[in-house]
Parts: sequence; C-alpha cells; structure tokens
Amino acid sequence: MGYESFDVYAKEYDAWFIENSNVLETEVKLVASCLKQAGDVLSIGCGSGLFEKILADQYGIVIRKGIEPAASMAAIAEKRGMEVTIGTAEEAEYGTESF
Repeated sequence: MGYESFDVYAKEYDAWFIENSNVLETEVKLVASCLKQAGDVLSIGCGSGLFEKILADQYGIVIRKGIEPAASMAAIAEKRGMEVTIGTAEEAEYGTESF
C-alpha cells in the first residue's frame, strides 16, 4: 500500500527532523499541549518513535504503544522503547475505550 518508501528512508526521516529542529520542536510542543493528562495514548503511525521519545524525555508524556505500517520504522520505534504493532489503524484491534 505504498509504505515501502518509509522502509527505504526510515533513517532519513529522523535525520530530516533533526536537521529541521524548529519544525520538530514546534510539532512536539503542539502534541504535548494536547496530551497533558491524556491517560493511555496509542500512537497511530508512530513512525520511528522520535516524537514519542521526545515527549517522554522533555514533557514526561509516555506513549508506550503504537501502530506503524512500515516495518523498518517500527523497528526503530521499538529500539526507542515502544511496543509497535505493524499495520494500520483500520486493521488494529485494541477493543473499545482502551485508549
């Protein structure tokens, strides 16, 4: 379904955000402001887990689970401590009101 490019460019994805730290910082701040006291959060399309790692380290917002269709991106997220299901949100089965 077109996720192959994310597998090929997984490391470049993070490198782009690191090089464009102003964009990264702005996006992380926005997400953090929306997730204050959110409880359990499921990251849909968690990618490499870069945002989740920064949210945990800088804001104390811990997101443990994610869904990601690109296997190489999911592998990086798992190295960053996430539990990732490879697939899409439409395919996920987490039950009702779990997150």
